[in-house]
Amino acid sequence: MKKILLFLSFALWCFSTYSQNISASVITDSVYLSNPDIYLSQINTSNVNTGVLIDRDIYSSLLLNINGYDKVTTITYKEWKDIYKNFSATNYDSLAILKLDTIRYFKDLIYQNEKCFPVGIIDCKFNRIKQSAIDNQEFSIGSMYLLDNSATTNSFSNERAVAISCLQNTIFGDDVNFLFSKFFFVSNIVTDSLISIEMDFGNGEGFSNIVFNDLHKVIVHYSQPSGYIELIGRLTYMNTANQTISVVYSHSTVYRKGTGTVPLPDNSTCMRAMSSIVLPADDSSYYPKPVWELVTITIPVGNGHYTEITHWQNMVSSSLFYSILYSPQNTDKNKLRRPFIICEGFDPGNKRDYYQKIVEDPNEDLPRDNDTRGLFELLNGDPSPWYNDKPKIDLIERIRKDGFDLVFINFTDGTGDINYNAGTDGLRGFLNDVINGSQYRDEKTEEAVLVGASMGGIITRHALASMEEAGEEHFVKMWFSFDSPQEGAYIPLGLQHAINYLSDIPCYGLSPLKSAREQFRHGKEVVNTAAAKQMLLFHYASTNGEGKPDPSQVVLYNYLRLLGINSNGYPIYSKNFAISNGGKTKLYETNHEQILDIKANKYSAVCAILTGCLTNPYWFHARAWGNNNDNNPSMLFDGSYSSCSIPYLLPTNNQIGFENAPGGWNALLYTLNCSPENAHHIDDDQDKVRTRATFMVTASAFGIPVTKDNVYLDWTKYTDCNDNTTGLIKTKFDEIAGQIENEEHVTISEATGLYLQDKLEKEFDESQRPRIRDGNAINQQVKGLVAYTAKDDLKFGGNNNNFSFENGSKSHITAGNTIQWLTGFSAKSGSNISAKIQPIEYSTVLKSNKVFEPLFDYKPSVYAWQKHDYSTKKATLFPEESGISIFPNPTNDKVTITLINPLHTQVIISVYNTKGQLVHKAISNEENRYILDVRSIPNGAYSVNVVFGNVSETLNLIKQ
Repeated sequence: MKKILLFLSFALWCFSTYSQNISASVITDSVYLSNPDIYLSQINTSNVNTGVLIDRDIYSSLLLNINGYDKVTTITYKEWKDIYKNFSATNYDSLAILKLDTIRYFKDLIYQNEKCFPVGIIDCKFNRIKQSAIDNQEFSIGSMYLLDNSATTNSFSNERAVAISCLQNTIFGDDVNFLFSKFFFVSNIVTDSLISIEMDFGNGEGFSNIVFNDLHKVIVHYSQPSGYIELIGRLTYMNTANQTISVVYSHSTVYRKGTGTVPLPDNSTCMRAMSSIVLPADDSSYYPKPVWELVTITIPVGNGHYTEITHWQNMVSSSLFYSILYSPQNTDKNKLRRPFIICEGFDPGNKRDYYQKIVEDPNEDLPRDNDTRGLFELLNGDPSPWYNDKPKIDLIERIRKDGFDLVFINFTDGTGDINYNAGTDGLRGFLNDVINGSQYRDEKTEEAVLVGASMGGIITRHALASMEEAGEEHFVKMWFSFDSPQEGAYIPLGLQHAINYLSDIPCYGLSPLKSAREQFRHGKEVVNTAAAKQMLLFHYASTNGEGKPDPSQVVLYNYLRLLGINSNGYPIYSKNFAISNGGKTKLYETNHEQILDIKANKYSAVCAILTGCLTNPYWFHARAWGNNNDNNPSMLFDGSYSSCSIPYLLPTNNQIGFENAPGGWNALLYTLNCSPENAHHIDDDQDKVRTRATFMVTASAFGIPVTKDNVYLDWTKYTDCNDNTTGLIKTKFDEIAGQIENEEHVTISEATGLYLQDKLEKEFDESQRPRIRDGNAINQQVKGLVAYTAKDDLKFGGNNNNFSFENGSKSHITAGNTIQWLTGFSAKSGSNISAKIQPIEYSTVLKSNKVFEPLFDYKPSVYAWQKHDYSTKKATLFPEESGISIFPNPTNDKVTITLINPLHTQVIISVYNTKGQLVHKAISNEENRYILDVRSIPNGAYSVNVVFGNVSETLNLIKQ
């Protein structure tokens, strides 16, 4: 279950990107700040001896406080990315450093396929313009450019930046896989040779020596509870000219979710050691079954040089990844016994999985955007940042101790075509081939409970109804549609137009507006994904003064309405529940409120000249309003690039007042309206008009097409399919439920958790097949393997329905009181039925008091931005007592083993292969150095054991 699942990934626009960082350059001219690269384009680059002039980009003072020696500041992943972008933008060799998007693509790929966390290392020297060079007129401030009058190499200071970070804000597990690869190492240090990399992973074990190898992961064990940790990196170099040793450091911080917060799935293999012969994940974790292949990609990095990255790649287009968490009572963990399946929803960028949601750029000013909950935490009822004062309900533990085995489904393309994700290569195929296949099902496996949250609700509906129509058994006894767009979802149309409009800001490549434009373009890409177009009731590209859906939305919902047996549009063999997160009142009272007001003032003389707008600052604004719930024309959006541009006005008519309707809401407006970078920002994040809008109108969540007449009806005005109460609107669901107040979309409150648990228990007390529905005669046939269990009574047939066990079926039926074969029941020749009456408790395991640790409270790390000075500390090598180095490593010739702090004693060197076999042994009487010739041994990884005095240490060596 996702928090948009939740289109909230939409708040990807992170308005902070509109702003300039506070510039640490000695140049403060406004023309420079509008585009540093152009302004410094007249400088004689031959005087920039490092090839990197950092002033060509806006950089913060942090860059001057991470020199690795006397200025070492603890950074976050966000700051590592800022540093990386600085070097990428300011290196005169444009290909010398890969684009950050390339780095992010591969680190996400490695995470998704291998559940491994690459570590990024930056160690770069750079030049910076001196204030004295400005004062002495070596450079002079011009109206368009910085003028190079008499600059020399002495006009620039020589600086260094060392930044090491795990390329995530959050990691998980008690045994964490870190990857150290040369692909994620960026350095322009040419005078020194890297001898060793060591890491202190913040687990209390101190520094460990690291070997670069794309296929070798470092597994680090943590015994602490979830919380922030500090990672410390140490790089040791040897000067190639004079053989002197130098050491630099970097500190970073990351949040770790331990298994006390998110337990690892039972079918997970991601925490084991991986090598070239071990697959990155068990085949059982993917559907369709993957075919893994090691792929090496070569990427040019300038000056005729290339970098390579080797990673596991799934050569099959697997549609989903699944995680199984068995009940404690299912001790053999070979078959599912009481399946409880949770299907995820909309997921732009595939950022959310079982463990977490990846938040790339957490904004300290907007803490409610920093939601890292994965599918486990969402189902468990862990509160979002909007409800961080609410208690967590530990719903998963309640479900598991009642005997349910949990199956979490995560689509590999969370914004892909809904028909595909629901179809024979998606959920439908998964239910047929995996859940109901021989691997997980036998005659003791009960029918499943299936929960579809948000978009997952229509994917599960699609799969179940199409399976029934095709005569395929889904073995789902209860289907929960949780705050799902059964008749479409809504994103404020004015907000969509704002994204579209601002994605075309004519900024001529000038910062910061270029950055803002790129973020809006990314938002536009999200709203134009296949799934977004298929769900949105109104889509900006299909409007022409009126709200209209995309044609693909019309096609999908017309198909859904006629799907299933007798074109019912819904599954009929399961008992169907619809839960709306809408309350008993509107989200707020009045419609057609102004919901969006953003403005950015960024003066640019260059842009003013290019646009002909010479008299006013270059700026843009965007304003949007909610819909009027009538046929009269009213303003929806207006925007302008500057006072010299023609405003874009969009009046509308024939609108439906979605924004403030009862229903589950999302907080897309919060990111834009509350950001301090917005000149019109608001400080009240509880202002519902400017921070929230209804995403899932209650009528839609109950499968009722939304109209002007029903958009403001709350859930108490609807009823289930078997209720003939006068005056209530019937739905096609067997039961419906709503909230007291409008809640955040797909948030599981304590009330919702109790409702779910109550329905599970009532179904277990007594149950009937087929289901009873007004006006429906159901003919259900069982052909496979299944178990039926009830604490009290089980009934088969009756109510003009037919139920039959067919030839080849096999079933175990157990009840505590009665098993009733009613009119319409039959057991065909060749069926195998075992039925017995015996006492049954709802929970067959000891009621434990286990609860999961709470997620962190969205506060910054206690380690972040702390300062360290290593000039006052003795710089030694690993291990601390000896300071041993092995160089070069890897090698195909000879290596030098050096004792930096010699003990004037005999040294014994032993080399072992990966099987523990001794392949070389030598005794050295040299004071501090031994030359090891490895030309005769096979390529591979080796352990080098060094013994001197009473000290014994082991280093890694790669022969290649």
